[in-house]
Amino acid sequence: MDKSLDTIFNKGTKAKIVRLFVSGGAAFKASGRHAAKLVGVSAPSAHTALKELYREAVLHRDIIGRQHIYSLNTENEMTRKMLIPIFRKEISFGREIKSHFSKHLKNRNVYIIAGSNGSGKTTFAKMFLPEYTGCKQFVNSDLIAQGLSPFSPQGAAMKAGRLVLERIDDLARQGLDFGFETTLSGKFYIKRLENLKQKGYALHLFFLWIPSTELAIERIKDRIAEGGHNIPAQDVRRRFTRGIHNLFRFYRPILDSWMLLDNSSTIPSLIAREKSQELVIVNETLHNKILNMAR
Repeated sequence: MDKSLDTIFNKGTKAKIVRLFVSGGAAFKASGRHAAKLVGVSAPSAHTALKELYREAVLHRDIIGRQHIYSLNTENEMTRKMLIPIFRKEISFGREIKSHFSKHLKNRNVYIIAGSNGSGKTTFAKMFLPEYTGCKQFVNSDLIAQGLSPFSPQGAAMKAGRLVLERIDDLARQGLDFGFETTLSGKFYIKRLENLKQKGYALHLFFLWIPSTELAIERIKDRIAEGGHNIPAQDVRRRFTRGIHNLFRFYRPILDSWMLLDNSSTIPSLIAREKSQELVIVNETLHNKILNMAR
């Protein structure tokens, strides 16, 4: 590590903040309040460190309304060096996805991106579906709701849900591979997925797990600060464990393959996967914790 990097990675709040953004990768963004909570320091201490890192051109800053949103300054040669391990991790995980599907893809495939609100489903789909599965069609109910009612997407959620189902049926009639996202908090997709399977589709599911409703709510707040849509906190809490319960109780028996992923950081890490009824557990501690949540 060169001297400039060594200086930044010294102990203290500044070092914690840098490690947070480097581990998050180039796409990671956070407000001062969110960064303080993630690294376990006071908000004033985090704000001071963030301002210094911005002045040193390590971080980039966007001002959105009254909030300052920070991200790594990828134009800085030093930060590019720090990001190299993150890019390697992303590529490694992408290869893991390819390996998982290499001998299991059919002519028709459905990719279900599941997880609680704030778990990072849309970001995951953008990063990995086109590149590593070849799937170009992705149905996103939140984006549909925003299109129907930009200033109050929650009010359009029911109509957006119907349009999602219509789009899924349309893609299936065309025989195309496609993906869609869901919290999996309900059981209304089961019959439709069973019908797709009867038509020759293979069903593949990624479940993005995060450890707490607090993290989910913080991510949603950051998304709102960047112009994204809101989900009421009470809805986040109500749905949080229901999705993982439904995965193991109702959806797992009809899936051809699934991957359970820890998505608490920017690049997911594998907890467990199953295909052809062969279960592989990579992180037994987390797997057991999640199974207890699912009961």
